[in-house]
Amino acid sequence: MNELIKQVGGVWIGALYGRQFPVIVFRDQQKSFRSQAIKIVQDAFKKRHQTIDQGWLIGIGDVYPSLDHVQKSYQEALIAMIDMDRTNHYRFYQDLPIGDNNCDRQLDKYRKQQFFDQVRLGEWDNISQKLTTLIQCYEKDQSPLETTQQKILELIWMISRLLDEMNIHLEWKSLKLYSETYQQFIEEIRLFLNRLKEKYQTYHQNLESDVIKQIKQYIIDHSSEEISLDLLADRVGLSTIYISKMFKEKLGINYIDFLTECRIEKAKELIQNPEKSIKEISYDVGYHDPNYFSKVFKKTTGISPMTFRERVLTNR
Repeated sequence: MNELIKQVGGVWIGALYGRQFPVIVFRDQQKSFRSQAIKIVQDAFKKRHQTIDQGWLIGIGDVYPSLDHVQKSYQEALIAMIDMDRTNHYRFYQDLPIGDNNCDRQLDKYRKQQFFDQVRLGEWDNISQKLTTLIQCYEKDQSPLETTQQKILELIWMISRLLDEMNIHLEWKSLKLYSETYQQFIEEIRLFLNRLKEKYQTYHQNLESDVIKQIKQYIIDHSSEEISLDLLADRVGLSTIYISKMFKEKLGINYIDFLTECRIEKAKELIQNPEKSIKEISYDVGYHDPNYFSKVFKKTTGISPMTFRERVLTNR
């Protein structure tokens, strides 16, 4: 999609962040701001030979005289996408009605599992952006600053409770608010989230090494059993999403591939005993289908179990 928008001309495309990318549009003084923005959206989808109902949501911030204000316009575009009616698929920030309570609906979404999974995964930059956007939404909605602070602090408290459960302890009550404006409040929240990020990273640098060792040893010792991601997560007290991400990042493979490697290594040892049949070995290492075991063995080693046995016995 970003390549198609580039073809429209008169725009700068920013880097992809998650599933979002910013577009800076330079004004065509011969057209109104609204007509120019709408035409860019429509032309991009026309070139893609599809309508705007393909899952894309587009928020459009206000016009500013210089690039110094581009961050503000970008935040406005994010706010415009909050709870967007998918029958429209694009919305201008300036069209947001005051008092439509879309900010509270977004806050309610952040009380759900998906948001707290981001906390568990340590996606602090994403969390900071979301809270900043939410605060700016309340500012646009002309909500009293004290009311907004109370709502955000409730969310901060929920984050802190989750971190406590993960054995990341901090004095969350140390968050003292001195802000008298929305901008000051945003800076206070950003600074506090940066402290959480530092705590999280320090803790997990030590934790992850121990957890990976535990998981690896458990898989090695129990490779012949059925081992699910849920089982591993329960053993170490972390979420399945976090376990999967950490295993992949630290070892370069997922836990299923590591389990397969353990099973095949065990099979190589057992195959050297000529009294054991390939069928018996497949059961011993955790495969209930000998044919499937043979396929996995050949895919991993490049040769079949029988060929491997013949070579071992010949070398002896």
